[in-house]
Amino acid sequence: MGYKEGKLPVAGAIVVFVPGMDGVSPEGHVAYVEAVGPADGIPAGSFELSEMNFAGWNRVDYRVISNTSADIEGFIYGQ
Repeated sequence: MGYKEGKLPVAGAIVVFVPGMDGVSPEGHVAYVEAVGPADGIPAGSFELSEMNFAGWNRVDYRVISNTSADIEGFIYGQ
């Protein structure tokens, strides 16, 4: 709907996961890109995300994943 999309993580982007992979529900899952490595605790080629309801209902969690993780469908960037 007018937002740019791509394959690279950028702080502030939304990461979109492939539905049904690696614990993602059949409806899909999205998360917020907090920071991109190399940065504090985030190696090059990875990024930190925040998300809700992945590690348990009504819970916010943070994790670091690889830019090339197979369960990433893509990223949505701000306008």
